[in-house]
Amino acid sequence: MVASGRGGFGGAGSRGARRFSTPSRSAASRASLPPSIAAFRRRSRGPTADNRIETVADRRLRPSFYTSNRRNRMSSTGVAVVTGASRGLGAAIADRLASQGYAVGCLATSAESAAGTAASCASIHDVQTVALGAHVEDREQLSAALEKVEADLGPISLMVNNAGIAHVAPFEELDPADFRQMVDVNLMGVFHGSQLAAQRMIASQTHGSIVQLGSIAGINGFPNRVGYCGTKSAVHHMTKVMAVDLARHKIRVNTVAPGYIRTDMVQDLIDDGTLDESRLTGRIPNGDLGTPAHIASCVSWLASDEASYITGETIAVDGGWIAYGHI
Repeated sequence: MVASGRGGFGGAGSRGARRFSTPSRSAASRASLPPSIAAFRRRSRGPTADNRIETVADRRLRPSFYTSNRRNRMSSTGVAVVTGASRGLGAAIADRLASQGYAVGCLATSAESAAGTAASCASIHDVQTVALGAHVEDREQLSAALEKVEADLGPISLMVNNAGIAHVAPFEELDPADFRQMVDVNLMGVFHGSQLAAQRMIASQTHGSIVQLGSIAGINGFPNRVGYCGTKSAVHHMTKVMAVDLARHKIRVNTVAPGYIRTDMVQDLIDDGTLDESRLTGRIPNGDLGTPAHIASCVSWLASDEASYITGETIAVDGGWIAYGHI
């Protein structure tokens, strides 16, 4: 789910992080920028939040945030943004990236729910973090959140689109409103996050990486999950096109497709009898459920120089579930 109850970090009002320097461009290279990127750069040079009049609409769309009270320093690896970072896979991914030296923007539906992850990453790994609240399906909120990340931490070099939602129901009974919500969050959220991050990477001449969180449900059909399977499958295919379109800017795009992972939510479903663990593990050749660390490690590797020639791929991290054709 997108929402989470994590929270409790009171680091608001801390010092901002220094920005990375941005290489200058010649007039000729600026003229060759695509219109959308040129317009983005012109907007980025406009009035700052400190010297313009804030409207009611601005206040409504302005994302909430906390910044960790760590010492100001440039990240040794880069700046990453992780959506759906309040718990589960998102929290594990943020922690893994922080352990690799990334400064991390932790994004959830509210800054309070992402604050625990941001505080933990800052405390354990001594990196700069910021916790932000924005709905990924709201382009203006998400854009403002990414702007805040760059203001506090520097140019974004890694975007991890992890936020997602699932409504489980037989196809003939699925509420169209629930289907629409899955399209908005799982599909449009990935589109907005990827495009907004790519525009910023191009403007700052950052050779970055975008990693989506797909699902084995986007590779094989799963009963009662038409919206989830459909949106995740679309993410897998969008990844291929994004990778081709962004390759000329030295931006790589890949997807990690988790199998059954032992998150707190899945464990709760096992404990209350909703999921049969023995039935699941009996279908997995590896013989056990995956862990959030398995997914985080794959995301971290795809973002690293070790995977510098990999783009447009969907990698299933599923213990062999997809490879095992027997039901």
